[in-house]
Amino acid sequence: MRIVAIVLALLAAAKIWTQEALYRQSTADALIAAYRDRAIEACERTSARAQRGGKPQRPTFAKPSGIELVIGKSSVPVNVWDVDNVLWSMRFKYPYLIVAGSDGGRCSYDITLAQAEIV
Repeated sequence: MRIVAIVLALLAAAKIWTQEALYRQSTADALIAAYRDRAIEACERTSARAQRGGKPQRPTFAKPSGIELVIGKSSVPVNVWDVDNVLWSMRFKYPYLIVAGSDGGRCSYDITLAQAEIV
């Protein structure tokens, strides 16, 4: 009887893990599909502005080698317990699309603020 209970518990855990993984992957795919073109355009504009600023070679994002979804921006200096900080949502909640350029450059597109930044 104990073995049956353990097997049922493992099956329930596997079901929950599978549902969570499928939900996260489909959400990421939907966000990437919805914001892909906007992210590429914003990254191209930001890259062109950086070229005018004097950087020697600008990365191109017209045909990206990859796009991934990331939640939160680790470069924002906010601690987990500092929930009253204005930047807390940007650090831990905002979705970002990371666009990898065809020549190795990377661009971070903030979906919430519709802003791009060359990383």
